[in-house]
Amino acid sequence: MTEIPGIKELQREHKGLRRFAGDGAEVLCILRGPVDVYLKNDGYPLVDETIVIEIQILKGYPRVPPVVFENGNKIPKTPEFHTNPDGQSSFCLGVPFELERELFHLKGDLLGFYNSQIEPYLYAVFLKLNHDIPFVFGEVEHGTPGIVNELKKQFKVNDIHGVVFGLKVLTDSPDIINSTRCICESGKRLKRCPCRLNKRIKDIGEGVSQETFQKILNSIYLHTKVR
Repeated sequence: MTEIPGIKELQREHKGLRRFAGDGAEVLCILRGPVDVYLKNDGYPLVDETIVIEIQILKGYPRVPPVVFENGNKIPKTPEFHTNPDGQSSFCLGVPFELERELFHLKGDLLGFYNSQIEPYLYAVFLKLNHDIPFVFGEVEHGTPGIVNELKKQFKVNDIHGVVFGLKVLTDSPDIINSTRCICESGKRLKRCPCRLNKRIKDIGEGVSQETFQKILNSIYLHTKVR
């Protein structure tokens, strides 16, 4: 069975999680069982809940983030509770490129990913369910619009054209990047522009595959007229 960093440690933390073999094709392995959510954040009520979840480790992990969903009916299967319309109502844990980057920094450690992504999601969900408190760690709009808005903030650009420029840089070869002029009004090449967009692009791309950014770019082309 494929060894996944941090999987044994996660099982020690949550003893109800049992490991199962995957399908041998897309799913490498599965963790399924109850986890305790016992958390309190400053200024918010205590959450003391138990929920049965399934974590699917997919082929390509850690480049490909796990798929996580509930085996039960505690969490409403609606966008309001950030579940995906994928037939499993998997948890929408965040923007895909950010999840990939997080796993890169964690070196694929599954316990670290649970603590930084899955557990905060469950805490936010139960605060909303039990106390009608909006998602405490912020919310990102689903789909391509949400990804575009997040990239606007991270690139520090004003519109979707700036996002597409940044994505093209992230998916092009270094030779093309070095000869590209920045989209600001300096007239300088991106590499030497004082606006520091080049650094922001590099920071966003750290640990994330070109394929991930190409998928985002393709989705923008599909849903908008921007080229």
